[in-house]
Amino acid sequence: MCSLPPEADYIFVSNLSRVIVLTDQLEALKLDYQVFRYSLDPKHKCIVLVTFSDNVLDKAAEERQLFVQLSDKAQSLPFADAGRTRF
Repeated sequence: MCSLPPEADYIFVSNLSRVIVLTDQLEALKLDYQVFRYSLDPKHKCIVLVTFSDNVLDKAAEERQLFVQLSDKAQSLPFADAGRTRF
């Protein structure tokens, strides 16, 4: 059995005929992805592995004004990219 890379953020199982639509959308969003044949039904299905860089996730968290829960304290803080706020 093949193991996926640890940095996989999303995994989609897609019909082979529809995988082009999905990959076109991923390319438009400038996301990294890999396509694999689905071993249980290789003639009809694919697995699409999507990975996000930390920069994409950081930007999305800021845009959506998400909060970060500090694990050692009972408080939430607004998410901000640490590099930009410190320098």
